[in-house]
Amino acid sequence: MMRLTRSTSLALLSSLFLLLLSLSVSAENYYLLQVDYAEISEKELQVALKQIQELKELELQELASLPPFHQRQDALDTEEHSFCLNCHIALPHRENERQRTFLNMHSRYVACETCHLKADKQTTFKYRWLAFNQPHAGHEVVAMAGDPNAEEAAPFMPLPGARIAPFVNGEPAVLFEKSHSAKRTLKEWETADDLTKAKLKARLHAPLQKEGPACEACHNEKSLLDLVMLGADPIKKRQIEQNGIASFFARFNEQTERLRITDLLR
Repeated sequence: MMRLTRSTSLALLSSLFLLLLSLSVSAENYYLLQVDYAEISEKELQVALKQIQELKELELQELASLPPFHQRQDALDTEEHSFCLNCHIALPHRENERQRTFLNMHSRYVACETCHLKADKQTTFKYRWLAFNQPHAGHEVVAMAGDPNAEEAAPFMPLPGARIAPFVNGEPAVLFEKSHSAKRTLKEWETADDLTKAKLKARLHAPLQKEGPACEACHNEKSLLDLVMLGADPIKKRQIEQNGIASFFARFNEQTERLRITDLLR
C-alpha cells in the first residue's frame, strides 16, 4: 500500500475541498445548473461559431460617450458586476430605438436575469432585492413594508445598488463576475479555440431568452413582481402598475407608427 506524505495528503484534501466547493456553488445556482445540462443543437452551435468568427473590436463613436439620460448616477466603486458584463455593455439595449432608453434605465435596479433567465416547467421564480454592493453583495436585501398611510410615495430601492433578481429555493439565480465559477469560465474562454468558444457561448445562452417580458408584465395590476413584498407602499405600487410610459409602449409597439407628443399624455 502506498503511503502518502503529510504534504501530499494536505494537497489532496485541499483539491477535494475546492472541488466540493465548486460543486456546491453549481448546485445552488439555478442558472449554472441550466448551463451544465444545456443541450445545444447543431444549428445553435453554427450560429454561435459564426458570431465568434465575425467578432471584431467595436470602435465607439463619439456619440456613444454622451449620457443616455439627462441625469445619470455613476456606478459605485464598491459595486459587484454581473457575469453578463464580461461581454455586454452596462446599458445593453440598443436595437429598439423607441424603448432602449426606458429599458436601459431598468438596468440600475433590475438584474439581467430577471428579464432574460427562463424558468423550466418545475421552477417558479421568486423576485427579491439582491445586494450588488459590498459588503453585502450576493445576499438578499429584506425590504421594509411601505407605510399604507403615507401621503407621498417612499423610495423603493431598500439599499444603494440593490437590484430585483430571481431567487430559486431561497438562492439568487445570478452569477457575479468575481465568483469562482465565473473566473473558471473566463479562464476556459481565454485558452479555447473558436469551436470550443462557440460551444461555451451557446451553453451560456441556452437558459436565457433574448426578448424579455413585455412592459405590462410588471407594470400591471397583475404584476409579475410582488410589489408589496418588495417594499412598495400603496402609492408607489400604484405608480409602478399604472406607469404612463409602459402604457404608451403597450399601445404603440410598432416601429413604423407615427406618434404625436399628445399620445404620451393619454
